[in-house]
Amino acid sequence: DGYHFLSVGINSVGVKTQYEFFRSGFEAQFNNSFDIWAESTHHLLQSVGINTLGSWSSYQHFQRPGVRIPYCPQWNFLLTYKDNRHGGSYDIWRQPLPVFDPEFEAFALDHARQLAAYKDDPWIIGHFSDHQVPFHANNLLHRYLEMPSNDPNYQAAQSWIDDHNKTVGTLTQNDHDAFCIVMVERYYRVVYNAMKTHDPNHLFIGSRVHGKVSSEECSYIASSKYVDVV
Repeated sequence: DGYHFLSVGINSVGVKTQYEFFRSGFEAQFNNSFDIWAESTHHLLQSVGINTLGSWSSYQHFQRPGVRIPYCPQWNFLLTYKDNRHGGSYDIWRQPLPVFDPEFEAFALDHARQLAAYKDDPWIIGHFSDHQVPFHANNLLHRYLEMPSNDPNYQAAQSWIDDHNKTVGTLTQNDHDAFCIVMVERYYRVVYNAMKTHDPNHLFIGSRVHGKVSSEECSYIASSKYVDVV
């Protein structure tokens, strides 16, 4: 309704039914009913001052009257694209991020169509675009140059080197850091434009910042132009 809201949330609220120990406890306490669990959990959260479900929560079980609570969906743009990239599944944990693919932009716009169903939901605080995208600057340009020379990601790296009058042999970590900003900015620009096309009403929270990425300066410099919350 446009009022100020101080969000106090828990990262993950859910039921781990894949383990026997949890399944038996869920059956004994909640009679295998997610509705009963949601009612009990909603009451518990309210009693301790928690008013938001983090992105790694089973928010689908809190969508009916009496248990509604603000939440933050996660859409996994790059984590989905890597499994649909031309040439088959792409390992973004061991290879440079394929954000310079022309297809990534079209994919993101299509993937973001899902957000249209949520654009008028007043219970959404904002959207996470991905889970822990590995924005790593270390030796980044060299890693892109290991890709095939006809790959647009290789070409983006080579173009940056040429534009800055560098050679492969003269690259420094400062250069890798600078190109990391270009890479992260490309990711956030593509995803931001796609998400805002289909849902202009909610905050853009970006990709989860975790682990080593939390110390990568390029992640903050590049994302700051697009995200509403870090």
